[in-house]
Amino acid sequence: MSTTNALFIGGEWQSAASGAEFDTLDPATGQPNAQVADAGAADADAAVTAARRALQPRVGRDHLCTTRANPVAHR
Repeated sequence: MSTTNALFIGGEWQSAASGAEFDTLDPATGQPNAQVADAGAADADAAVTAARRALQPRVGRDHLCTTRANPVAHR
């Protein structure tokens, strides 16, 4: 087996919460070619939480100047 793959959640590589992995097969040979993290519900929840956190609006230089200039927009 040549490769082990992890989950990329919240900007970091990590194993599945359960620690489970499964083999993927090379379709040409039928032989295992990698172990992949077996994501479950906890991993999906963590990914959704990380995605929501990444999409939350931030006040600062990432906002348009018209948004920063309008204090009503932040209420």
